[in-house]
Amino acid sequence: MKTISPLEIRDMARDAVKHNTQKASKKDPLIDFIIKLATKILEIDTPDMDILEIEDACTEQKELIKKTVQKVKKNYTSEEHFKGPTDIFMKDIEFKLYREIL
Repeated sequence: MKTISPLEIRDMARDAVKHNTQKASKKDPLIDFIIKLATKILEIDTPDMDILEIEDACTEQKELIKKTVQKVKKNYTSEEHFKGPTDIFMKDIEFKLYREIL
């Protein structure tokens, strides 16, 4: 069974950010990442389907994805037992090397 490696996911995220920082793009890298990830998942789940059709289908859902992400951002409240350690990890100089690796 084919899977998606963490390195592939990392590369998709990097590409989404990279393409959206070039030329002062107004695109949202999170939305582009979600579309790329959904495309990859569907490519694995439906190997008989043409990749261009999969890409088109995922891209057609862009507005729905945007609305869903906005709704989650608006309504989500973090769980405190994750928030504290995450804040420390994201800000503390001690974890800089790990952040760069990730």
